[in-house]
Amino acid sequence: MSAFYKSFIVLLLGILAFAGCKREPALQPVMPANLYKIPQGNQPYDDTIMAFYKEYGSYILYKFTQAEFKSGFDAGSVDSALQGTPEAVGRAISVFKEHCLKHYPEAFRKTTMPFVIMLSSGLFIYKPELQKFFYEDASCRATDKSFTLGFVNNDLLTKGNDYLNTCTGNMHRYYMTHAILNGRIRVPEAFRKLTPTNVWGVTDFYAVGLLEEDMSLNPVVDLGCYIKTITTHTFEEMQSLYFAPGVDKNGLIKKKYNIAVNYFKDSCNIDLQAIGNVHPK
Repeated sequence: MSAFYKSFIVLLLGILAFAGCKREPALQPVMPANLYKIPQGNQPYDDTIMAFYKEYGSYILYKFTQAEFKSGFDAGSVDSALQGTPEAVGRAISVFKEHCLKHYPEAFRKTTMPFVIMLSSGLFIYKPELQKFFYEDASCRATDKSFTLGFVNNDLLTKGNDYLNTCTGNMHRYYMTHAILNGRIRVPEAFRKLTPTNVWGVTDFYAVGLLEEDMSLNPVVDLGCYIKTITTHTFEEMQSLYFAPGVDKNGLIKKKYNIAVNYFKDSCNIDLQAIGNVHPK
């Protein structure tokens, strides 16, 4: 080996040894860059939005693109959302806090708060079986990336408690859907086993334990239907409307109700029926 190569190897080893003796800086957590610019305006509710971001690290957006709304949906999704009515934004944030978040423990809110909350005045949802779009008011939507309130419009300012109750049920339903899609909570296995896999020819959906006829046979959607129903009805209303022998012919509704209520009590410290008992009347 030539003297040149020997000198080169010695020099290289010396550099590596020196680098190995240097103390590495402590690894710091990598914080995500600010993906959205807030505040989006200078209204009083913008201060509320900024305070919410500082508390939960969650962006509340009343201005958003369709691409942002569709993030997390299937690639072929054609659903769309209208931007929120500015005059209703402040009221919508108050409704979200008062009729949804207030019922959840702070620890649960901290671990499940959606990173992005979009405020929409209405949703256009495509029903492939009918090949038509339907306008959904008082509704919400959720993906693993976002949660959308679809009732930020003048109806929220003018309609009464029936409308508010529908909004409330959908908030709870889709907030929990978002938490499931993120793996923060789960569909109880006992509940999952009771979701039908085939309803061909079924004419009495209550008899097979389903609360909505047009739902997909998906345990997440099925549980969401129960969350919405429970949080919008008192226990007495549940008994008369859903548990009556002529309605719950096979006892599946009451069984799935008990599984859902007990799961959220035991795992999340959330009493779904207590929420329903005080729903807007």
